[in-house]
Amino acid sequence: MKSLNYKEINQAFNRFLVWFASLLLTTVACVFLYIKASSNQFNRLVQQKEDFDQIFYKDALLADKVDSLYTYMSLLNTSQIRDDHQMQRLITRKKEEYTKLVNQELKNRPYFLVYNRLFSHVNEMLLLKDSLNRAMVEEGDMRSVLRDCLQRAVNEHRQRKRAN
Repeated sequence: MKSLNYKEINQAFNRFLVWFASLLLTTVACVFLYIKASSNQFNRLVQQKEDFDQIFYKDALLADKVDSLYTYMSLLNTSQIRDDHQMQRLITRKKEEYTKLVNQELKNRPYFLVYNRLFSHVNEMLLLKDSLNRAMVEEGDMRSVLRDCLQRAVNEHRQRKRAN
């Protein structure tokens, strides 16, 4: 036995099924897209972390190289090394190596521009150290000339006193 409003009930039930199925598909699509977006974001974060770690490692490496270069330069014009010219050649060679490394990285990341500027001023620093060394040598020569002159003046003064 069929009810009198059988067609209306079937239409309402079919409408309910269509709405339920569309809402279910929308919910499943939202959850799927949420998980996919979360996975993509996670992959991007991992990639950015790897890039940051690589930059951080290279920055630490370059900072260490700059420190060693500074140590070498601070040894110039001291009594701790015998040959300043040999040390200058070593510093220049190291600077060229570091500049090549920075230039390779500079193509990808402008972050290393600071190191490039720093290494470009190393030759100026070497020239300043060299001129400082020359000035120290000239100062030593002038002091010895002054000492000799004072010694002669003292000797001449003594001789005049003896002669009087």
